[in-house]
Amino acid sequence: MHNCALQQLRLEMIDYKEVTMEHEQVEKEVARKSAMIYLPISIGSALLFLLATAFSGDYPLMARVGGMVWVGLLTLIVSMPIVISRVKQQFRGNRQ
Repeated sequence: MHNCALQQLRLEMIDYKEVTMEHEQVEKEVARKSAMIYLPISIGSALLFLLATAFSGDYPLMARVGGMVWVGLLTLIVSMPIVISRVKQQFRGNRQ
C-alpha cells in the first residue's frame, strides 16, 4: 500500500512538471511573438518622429534625438500590454 501511494505521488509530480514546462514554453512563445510585433511598432514610430522633425522645422539635433527616444519609449510602454494580450488571445484560440 505504501509503495502504491509513492508511485501515485511520483506520477502526479511528473504530470505537474510536464504542465509547468508546457506553460513556460507557451509563455516564451507568446513573449517572442509579441516582441516581434511591438518592437517594430515602437522603432517605426520613433523613426517617423525623427523624419517628421527633420522636414517640418528647424529643431536642434539633440531635441530631435531626445524626442525620438521619448516617442519610442512611450510607444513601447503603450503597445506592449496591448500586443501581448492579443497574442495570448490568438494563441489560446489556436489551441482550443
